[in-house]
Amino acid sequence: MNLKAKQGRNQKGLCFVSSEDSDFEKGVYEIIFNGKSALVDIRKSAQIPMGIIILDNRIFFFLDCEENADVTLAKNSSDISQCSELDLFVASLKKIDSKSIAEVISKRISDLQDDFEGLILQKNQRIVVERLGIQFTVNSIGSINDSCGPCRVIWNNLEKIHLTPVTGVPAYNIICVIELGAAAHIEDVIQNSTSGDTTSISRYQATLAVLDQIISDYPGYGTNSYFSGFVYSDEVVAFSVFDSQTGTPVEISSLYSKSLLESFSQWVRKDISIHKNKPSNPGVALSEALIRGFDFSQLHEQPTVILFCSSGVHSHGPNPVKIVKKSQESHKIPIICVCIGAGSNKAVLEEIASITEGMVVEINSMSDVSKINDIIKQYFENRG
Repeated sequence: MNLKAKQGRNQKGLCFVSSEDSDFEKGVYEIIFNGKSALVDIRKSAQIPMGIIILDNRIFFFLDCEENADVTLAKNSSDISQCSELDLFVASLKKIDSKSIAEVISKRISDLQDDFEGLILQKNQRIVVERLGIQFTVNSIGSINDSCGPCRVIWNNLEKIHLTPVTGVPAYNIICVIELGAAAHIEDVIQNSTSGDTTSISRYQATLAVLDQIISDYPGYGTNSYFSGFVYSDEVVAFSVFDSQTGTPVEISSLYSKSLLESFSQWVRKDISIHKNKPSNPGVALSEALIRGFDFSQLHEQPTVILFCSSGVHSHGPNPVKIVKKSQESHKIPIICVCIGAGSNKAVLEEIASITEGMVVEINSMSDVSKINDIIKQYFENRG
């Protein structure tokens, strides 16, 4: 069932349709717009015209809805429990330190009652509080009957609210490009052993360790960041997930939690043997990533970074430096080149980073891996 959406007020979680619409009965419905969905309580009203739904304004903002946009509704048959605990990510929309905001809000938690009262919350759902310049994102929910599903907020019955600030590096869209061809299997990354002797491991193993570090401390969780990932040898393969609403594969995903990056890491591990003896085509890989970066720039103004984990080897396809230079004619996406291995072609990566106002991070030993997040943080601080 499709209806035209209109923005209402804070309606305590209620959305209204026409009392003349026989297709609806009051109850909980899933409402879907542009791939995003929320659960809402629907009531009927004689004041609402046929074919219209008046959305609680918090739901309207969560769905990134537009006036008179077509939204899809489906009856929800599951039991909705009452919320007992909330763990929320806190992110400033005004470039104010999120940790300071979380501390202030924790002392005045009752001020949030009107912002949450009546909502049916699900994990990863966003609540934007414009007057405070804050975005809350649901990290986890506890219910009175220990169910792990959606929960309705009855404010006075909430037992606990925990606020987790989104701190450090500003949230950014991330595009991972990872080399898996033969050059990535060269063992020239030093690994210190417990006996004091040194051994070397492959470049791809160090790359996976870098990815694990990014996953552990990425600042975009709980914000409206986007992710896309690629691996390459002589071919480029894009990582995809299935859209929860349509079941179709998509290559761009909202990055609300670390589970997406963890899935990407597992996918990369499975593809390693497929690319083992193949040449490297970084030019096409970077071309695909830069196109994706332009797509991200159309979604919102949040910065985008390409994380290019490579040896700099170019043994197949177009010249990567020329590809990057040409891309700058239309748009510029900074490329952070993670130069993996002591014998890598650092000069190529330095040129790519220079063209895009990115940077080069050298990983010659496993001790360098732990510094990756601090280096990225410093990069953003230097950019201002």
